[in-house]
Amino acid sequence: MYSLGIILYEILSHGHFPYGKLSEAKKHKHYDYISIRKYKLHIPIWMDGALERAVNPNPNNRYDTFSEFLRDLSKPNPSLMKAHAPLIERNPLGFWRGLSIILFLANMILIWLLNHDSPL
Repeated sequence: MYSLGIILYEILSHGHFPYGKLSEAKKHKHYDYISIRKYKLHIPIWMDGALERAVNPNPNNRYDTFSEFLRDLSKPNPSLMKAHAPLIERNPLGFWRGLSIILFLANMILIWLLNHDSPL
């Protein structure tokens, strides 16, 4: 699974490695996954999550079977869409609703302060 994930990542990202430069990752023995969306923004978040799981340095956290990997590459898996995307991408309605509430409250506070001659 690991090798297949690496090859697929390299194909989709045009030659990039999921942990940066291979020489640097080996030297520091530290692997931080770089989202494939850094190179190809049009790749869905769930597909990036599937690739991240496939190339996980810990074999226990990888896919057990090819069919699981293929399923997650083919269809959105909600568990793979965790915190990779910003809130505005994960829940645009919730983002704008929350921002509107915050701005409304800020305006109400400013109006209240201006009507009560409070020094700012």
